[in-house]
Amino acid sequence: MNQKNNLLRPVNYEKVKKGSVAGIVACVIWMILGLLFLAVAAFYFIDAKMEEGKSQSQTEEFDPYQRYSLENSWKTVSVIGISYEFAEDFKGANKYYMAFTESGDFVIVKRKGDLPEEYQPLLDYMFSDDSSMPEAMELRGVSVPIDDDIREYAIEALNELFGEEYVTEEIFDTYVGQNFLDMTKKPAGNADYGVVLPMFVMGAFFCVGALLCLVMFAKRRNHAIAEINKEKERMLQAQMYRNEESEAGEEYAAATVIAGDFKHFQGTSQPDTDTLEGLIKENAPQKANFFLGLIGALAGSLLGAALWIAIGFTGFIAGIAGFAMLKFALIGYQKLGGRLDKKGAVLCLLIAAAMIPTANVLECVIAFCRVFFEYDAGVDTIQYVVMNFGELMTDSEMWPDFWKNLVIGYGLSIWASYGLIGSILSYKEPER
Repeated sequence: MNQKNNLLRPVNYEKVKKGSVAGIVACVIWMILGLLFLAVAAFYFIDAKMEEGKSQSQTEEFDPYQRYSLENSWKTVSVIGISYEFAEDFKGANKYYMAFTESGDFVIVKRKGDLPEEYQPLLDYMFSDDSSMPEAMELRGVSVPIDDDIREYAIEALNELFGEEYVTEEIFDTYVGQNFLDMTKKPAGNADYGVVLPMFVMGAFFCVGALLCLVMFAKRRNHAIAEINKEKERMLQAQMYRNEESEAGEEYAAATVIAGDFKHFQGTSQPDTDTLEGLIKENAPQKANFFLGLIGALAGSLLGAALWIAIGFTGFIAGIAGFAMLKFALIGYQKLGGRLDKKGAVLCLLIAAAMIPTANVLECVIAFCRVFFEYDAGVDTIQYVVMNFGELMTDSEMWPDFWKNLVIGYGLSIWASYGLIGSILSYKEPER
């Protein structure tokens, strides 16, 4: 009975119209904010490109004894010999070589992959007794400080070349210096790309979200205006009918009253079923927009996943965030889809269930990236972690903790969301 009363309750379309207009204004503000973020990202990107181009237009001789790393220009060095790789980075893509200059100095060189065929004369000169001195080859890269791990491997490589424990940590700087030539990088100067990606992501998120909400509020406003116009037309027709009825005279009115009393006296007065059903249909909630609701549910679950990851890095059990995933997904579906129906509720439940292991995997991926970024911060490092996730988890013996967190996450999520899940599964659609 209460449900029918709610359905029969007239919708205040003037209020809906005002709320939609307020939503449109808010969306425009969010759109402007997103465009500002995109403008800032574009400014920093252009500035970084200009700084990068300026530094790459300059060339200087590589000085391995320079105490500070300078990436304001290309650094070049002429070598007549080169060793096989003595170390490689954690991805195995970039390798370190010991090169020998015309002046008799050793320099460390980092380049991508194995040495190409053109380096063979340099290898022969280093390791073949009957090889003549080759033509010097110019190498170009960026001057980068030598870290402790590479220093240890370089000392071992030099002592192997000399055939004795000749090079020690105390005299390493005298023979090799403080910097090595990184051929895998380009000079960036004062270019800073660190701000570009976060600003671009935030700007794109705000713009896309504002655009979707703008479409939703515009449709809701147009619908409200259409219903207001219909109501005005109905009121005008009713007024015209009352005027015609009064002009018919007292005789017609009396006859109508008598007929109505007689019908009531006979007990045959019944509500017009067709009119009642039409009124219910007319005032029933509008059908949900499944596509927009899906976007809202995904966006809400992503917020829950972000909360999961944030809680996980604070050291607490992140499983309780599973309830937030489901709650945010339901809110997102309802806000963008227009209303929550059973199909949407079950969809939100499935999305939240899939997002729990996804968030758990992302938490581990971010943990690996944080470690590897200390050695090489870049997109290829993220790609390496993703492509070798299983192997990294096995090598670091993190699988037991992963499954434990997953079980605890599902358990806490079900426990915290038990009532909400039950209401979703037993939810019945209101009759339209």
